[in-house]
Amino acid sequence: MSGKIIDSLNPKQKEAVVYCDGHELVLAGAGSGKTRVLTSKIAYLIGSQNVAPWRILALTFTNKAAKEMKSRVESLLGSDLKGMEVSTFHAYGLRFLHRYHEALTSLGYPRSFVIFDRSDTKNVVKKVLRQLDIDPRILDAGGAIELISRVKTESNPVTREPAIQTKWLPLYEKYQQNLLVSGALDFDDLMVLPLHILATNKVIRERERSGLDWILVDEYQDVNRPQYLLLRCLVDSGRKIMVVGDPDQSIYGWRGADMSMIMNFSNDFKGAKIVVLNQNYRSTGKILEGANGVIQKNSDRHPKDLWTAAPRGESISIYRSRMDQDEAGWIADQIESLMDAGYKYSEMAVLYRMNALSRGIEQNLLERGVPYRVIRGLAFYERLEVKDVLSMMRLAVNPRDSISLSRIANIPVRGVGKKSVEIVSEQLQKTVGMDTAAVWNEMEKTGAGLKGKSGNGVKELAKNMLEILELSSDVHEAVRTVLYSHGYEEYLKANYPEDWEERVENVLEILSLVPEEGDIAQILTEIPLFTDQDTDDDLLDRVNMLTLHAAKGLEFPVVFIMGMEEGIFPSARSIEGESDLSEERRLCYVGMTRAKERLFMSGSASRLLFGGVQRNKTSRFIAEIPESSTELKDDTAGGGYFADSRTDRRRWRW
Repeated sequence: MSGKIIDSLNPKQKEAVVYCDGHELVLAGAGSGKTRVLTSKIAYLIGSQNVAPWRILALTFTNKAAKEMKSRVESLLGSDLKGMEVSTFHAYGLRFLHRYHEALTSLGYPRSFVIFDRSDTKNVVKKVLRQLDIDPRILDAGGAIELISRVKTESNPVTREPAIQTKWLPLYEKYQQNLLVSGALDFDDLMVLPLHILATNKVIRERERSGLDWILVDEYQDVNRPQYLLLRCLVDSGRKIMVVGDPDQSIYGWRGADMSMIMNFSNDFKGAKIVVLNQNYRSTGKILEGANGVIQKNSDRHPKDLWTAAPRGESISIYRSRMDQDEAGWIADQIESLMDAGYKYSEMAVLYRMNALSRGIEQNLLERGVPYRVIRGLAFYERLEVKDVLSMMRLAVNPRDSISLSRIANIPVRGVGKKSVEIVSEQLQKTVGMDTAAVWNEMEKTGAGLKGKSGNGVKELAKNMLEILELSSDVHEAVRTVLYSHGYEEYLKANYPEDWEERVENVLEILSLVPEEGDIAQILTEIPLFTDQDTDDDLLDRVNMLTLHAAKGLEFPVVFIMGMEEGIFPSARSIEGESDLSEERRLCYVGMTRAKERLFMSGSASRLLFGGVQRNKTSRFIAEIPESSTELKDDTAGGGYFADSRTDRRRWRW
């Protein structure tokens, strides 16, 4: 069995897979086969080291990566890995809370809790800001969400005392109170609550540890403090951990990722073996040479120059336009030429530092009839029609979910106005500890004491909630009931006549993401973890458009990186010292190494952005790419590259 698993690996990959004597850090450069190493390691542990699948925990950061990892291991072993947990960190935290629901309820949360996504959280925060009369010019909803998230991840996991300035403590406490009243958790809770339980409950900690022999972690450079501490809780004597990551691809510092975790791994897990994977199997030689030239300018890194046995390939095409419309036109021209050369639209990706940059290229592609899709990395759950249907189901199993009630009380139209919703919500908040079916039965009888159309509307709502509850073990039928029996399809037809059919299809897509059977309350908590990248939308032949951050983990034969200008990429904040310039450089490196065969990079001398015209210098990252790997075109007057006699280097002229 071991021969089948490791024979196709290169020497360094094989070294990483067969080492089983202790902890291990695999520094895997872009395109060096890290997923192959991880999956081969799992297969090797099971097939050659006789480790039971259910005693292995594999953690990553996207559902898509987890699904691919499990599928590859099953292919290597030729068997189903029932019982093995391969999941994202947040999905692991969610299942942990379901496993130890008694510990969660002891903290005041209901067993049938719900997960508030970012839009739910924003609604709660806006409500709290109004209640506390906080001027949005001092702290807006977005800033408050970031503040609360930072407080949660930095607080002591044992005491849960918020690490926060006294002036903002009422905001944090009021927010937490609103979540508790609604029986809800936010995404940060999916990490900090399991960590708190593990840190304070010795019985649960030992039970969770005793069920594991190995923990394997993908993209370790992206872990934040709670994720790191959770791993430390799980890995005691007898447990082994293998992590795979690349400090050069650490690009999520703005959302809490801490690169020091991977840099200090050998100190945290004593005796750890370090294996460096530096052979790239993705990109051509010139693309790799260019990417290496950029990343070498960072000092806070493990030296690791990627190399490839692939041909040098085409030069990196660098273009400087006079105006942003010209840049968009040039990209569209290249896309059409590549199509004529035999590439598919779906094999091309346009990457940008900020979503606002996509407007010009989208318009250009539309005018030419070139199909494209914008991948925003949004939660699949956040699509309006998907959220409506799931909110109805959430409310059915958790009557205290005031956010869901406010959203769907009058969908389809029932004559239940805002004031009536407030009255119903107040009554439902008083039902703590009551049987859910009994709550809705009472509401169906009384209509919350409301008269006329409002009372009848509340009764109809309660009746619908009871019908969903009766299907609590069949999510598929519950979705169909909401769509077809409760009138939601007709509601979509009436309110969205132009695209109602597509919206119905989006609702039905829920059925492809969830099992046919299972506890509806538990399944509903998992759905907010899905993103639009977890659906089958990528089967169509369309140009991919996405931010550089969203491109992490993906690869394309052809990549365009637009907006290569100082103040855009790198960002103005990083140039002014308000954020990390080295992280911006790592982001550029990530973008460049998404390309397999062709890489195009472009910028403009003049750009209309945020209502004003910007005239930015070319990104410093362009100057860091070796001349030997580039092909340049400059349409600006008097521009181009010129030789600097003092350093004999070539730089972009302004």
